[in-house]
Amino acid sequence: MTIKSFRAGKGDSFLLSWKDCEKPHRLLVDAGLPGTYRFIRDELMKTPVLDGVVLTHVDMDHIGGLLRMVEDDKNGLNPYPVYMNTPSLALAPGGEGKVGYRHGRLLEDILTEKGIEVHPMVVGMTVDNIIQIGGLQLQILSPNRAIIDAFIKAWTAEQIFERDQAAQQTDGMVARRTDILQLYEDILEAREEIPRWDQDLINASSIAFLISIGDIRMLFLGDANPETVYEELTRLGYSEATPLRLDFCKVSHHGSRHNTSRNLLSLIDCRLFYISTDGSGPSYHPDRETLVRLSAFARADFSTPIRICTNYALETEGLITAKECEDWNITIDHAEEIHL
Repeated sequence: MTIKSFRAGKGDSFLLSWKDCEKPHRLLVDAGLPGTYRFIRDELMKTPVLDGVVLTHVDMDHIGGLLRMVEDDKNGLNPYPVYMNTPSLALAPGGEGKVGYRHGRLLEDILTEKGIEVHPMVVGMTVDNIIQIGGLQLQILSPNRAIIDAFIKAWTAEQIFERDQAAQQTDGMVARRTDILQLYEDILEAREEIPRWDQDLINASSIAFLISIGDIRMLFLGDANPETVYEELTRLGYSEATPLRLDFCKVSHHGSRHNTSRNLLSLIDCRLFYISTDGSGPSYHPDRETLVRLSAFARADFSTPIRICTNYALETEGLITAKECEDWNITIDHAEEIHL
């Protein structure tokens, strides 16, 4: 199994490549911003096979590249399904540089015109919440139907599009800096600022899923609410005493402290975490609090080293010190490709 992470700005885009009975398979998980497609296309052209696309939610930094992909009639891709929750709430900018809502088109209409099938991914869609793709088993962990219903009721495509436009603004700076780092113990003792799912419906609507193939287990959290995922993993029988053992975990929402909780981390045992972010403002992800929580709660034994990978070479000054990495038994490095 190979996991390729693309440069997606403040967004996500991963291409999973594997073989089943010697046949090559590929699954695209999110597609980053529109400009991310140039990287996706170069990689897909090496082996023009695609089993499907999972769009975790309708933020432009997750769906933008797909808009370019479906418009590219020369990429030679076979017909592929798209898995998502709410295509009716995803808006594509209009052509000729026009980005106002009145020039936009619904993603749902574009996919229909291209003959691309859209399949739902939501807890409760089947008895076991499992989808099979090319030998992969995808166990859906988030969102549930209550979240999707509330999301559709509260948001329109126009509102989401306008939010996306504002979110793409940056102050040109990266990696928030501070002269005084909050102490490890103080972070662990402080009350976690985890919003309820109904306080952040767009990210709460994000698909999170567990991938299994052979002995490999991978957790992709999109931008999901950690407590929603915690509740579903608990329902599946995982606990602090019997954690979910993982080979790879894509950290939720680019390492935001609001999307990684002690509760969730107490249910997993993992040595390799991935954070997708360019470190730019206004959020300057990842947050120091997330690194501390990964160090403290995400492994069965503190002597087990943790590796945190990023798709950009992030400057860690003002985030974590070299001495802390040594003391906490973690490493942070830039790796655009992971082999499992």
